[in-house]
Amino acid sequence: MAQGRGFSDPFSMGSGATAWVSPLLPAIIGIIFYITNLKVTATYWILLSIKIFSLGFGAGLIWAVLQKNNRGLASVCYLWMGILCFFYRMELFSLYHDEWLIFLVISLAFWAWHKRSALSGKIALVVAFSASALCNPILWGALCIVMLAFNCKDYAYDTQSIECRRSIKRKKIYDHNTFWIAVSISFLLIVGWTVRNWVQLEMLAPVKSNAGYEIFQAQITSWNGVPDASTFAKHPIIFNSTEHQAYGVLGETAFIRARRDMAINRILADPTDFYWRVAQRFVNAFLFTASPVNTALVDSRINRDDLERLRSAGFVAYRNDKSIWIDLDDPDKDLIKVLPSLGLADPHLARDNWRSLSEGYYWYRFSWDRIIGGSLVGGMPWIAFFIAILLRRRLESTPGIRWASLLLFFYLMPYVLISHYMRYQVPLLGMQAILLAAGTIALMRTLLQNPFSSVHHEG
Repeated sequence: MAQGRGFSDPFSMGSGATAWVSPLLPAIIGIIFYITNLKVTATYWILLSIKIFSLGFGAGLIWAVLQKNNRGLASVCYLWMGILCFFYRMELFSLYHDEWLIFLVISLAFWAWHKRSALSGKIALVVAFSASALCNPILWGALCIVMLAFNCKDYAYDTQSIECRRSIKRKKIYDHNTFWIAVSISFLLIVGWTVRNWVQLEMLAPVKSNAGYEIFQAQITSWNGVPDASTFAKHPIIFNSTEHQAYGVLGETAFIRARRDMAINRILADPTDFYWRVAQRFVNAFLFTASPVNTALVDSRINRDDLERLRSAGFVAYRNDKSIWIDLDDPDKDLIKVLPSLGLADPHLARDNWRSLSEGYYWYRFSWDRIIGGSLVGGMPWIAFFIAILLRRRLESTPGIRWASLLLFFYLMPYVLISHYMRYQVPLLGMQAILLAAGTIALMRTLLQNPFSSVHHEG
């Protein structure tokens, strides 16, 4: 984009127009590259500054909503956001994807819903819906459902009020109109970009085109339905992968259609396997989020011919200029069992290298950092939410807490059905922190209550 070639060439092979990703983040990056005259270092620091500012600004919007709802909720929420940032540190600070942008849009939508009666809230609502339409269509759908649910509830409540019924009703109708204006404008943006994709790619791709490939990854490339580092070692972005070569030969439209059809045929041939994979993704999204790291560098002493034999057997992949062991968490892949049939020049070196790295990965999976992190970003927010519901006498269930829980659910469920891994949890850290804070405060108030206070008072 910065070079004037338009929205194209996602894998640096001169492949022409693309819709592989949503347009908003590439547009931001392209603008910064254009401003810096394609200077990589300057662009890097500007983008990093934008990310850090956006994370801080989004956290400030959440604070502004929570500080008036319940004493201590905002402070505890900030504490939990800091803890979650520690466990999301790799995705937040070592990689540059759209997690920070989606987090900012969610925070802005949360604040806009809270301030929906003010002009600033109405403007923010339109901006949030428009941004979500161009950065993540699943987020746009989740926001539509959540906002509609709360608007319908507000309308039902206000029409039952007795005092000032007419003025309150007029005010709420105006609020509803703002919601529908925001939905309409953002929907037009989706339609416009979808038409562009149809013209450029001759395929129906609402905002982005890679949904078919996401299904393919989850259903065929990954061993358990949850994409991981081994899955992405075969991704088209890896220039020496077979998928990269296939994308270059077929072009984006034919490539995605071919992979989509392969996934659909697999699902139709074995629906039980599909249900099992969906169940694995549900566990990953709502109970325990597994680390996507399941690869390790191959010993450089293993010769090229042996690497090719190991790659053909599915134990090794080439990630650009490096050779890596893949699927170290797959219990069905045991190099020791198949080693005699591979005909390696130095089987002992390959065996020892694979065994040591597999054992190291095993201990990593059961380390305290991984157990706590996987629980905290997966199931703990929901456990905290249910604690807050059970102990609601200690903590009023504010609308903000319910809003956060609904958004979490409706945002994650499409990924459960299609393809889910840890990166999709990261933008939700603000909403997760709200649920964790709610459960923490409700539990602490219950534990700190003196059960003998009433007895002493009567005495």
